[in-house]
Amino acid sequence: MQTSVLFKKICTRLRQHFLALLWLTVACAMIGYGLSGSINLYVTVDEVVRQPDKFEQQFFRLGGYVQEGSIKTSTDKIVFQAIMHAKSESKSQVTVIFKGVPPSLFKEKKAMVADGMMQDGVFYAHELLAKHDENYQVPGIKPMDGA
Repeated sequence: MQTSVLFKKICTRLRQHFLALLWLTVACAMIGYGLSGSINLYVTVDEVVRQPDKFEQQFFRLGGYVQEGSIKTSTDKIVFQAIMHAKSESKSQVTVIFKGVPPSLFKEKKAMVADGMMQDGVFYAHELLAKHDENYQVPGIKPMDGA
């Protein structure tokens, strides 16, 4: 008689654990599906050059460096070449067009990240971010000794 009571308790507890695991799985799947629309892929210039068809008509985040001598500005847009590495002689480059005011740290041979979409081999950015290096100092402030 005792074994049947114990068996029922074990079955009840296993059922509860299974249902809790099922609900947790469903909740994680729903959260993942809900966030999937706001996740931006970070893609390098080399990946875009190697597989241009994969990224055509896709929104993603392009990361790279601004090629020296490639920035061309007009009244309403900036056109430049994004490359993989600042000191690279590689032929891998992507033309980027950005309409708007660039960030103040946006310069040649500096890292940049652009959000946008690839169309006909050109990356049209709707947001442009410039990255500073690890040694960034606020202009006008002298660094402290020993820091």
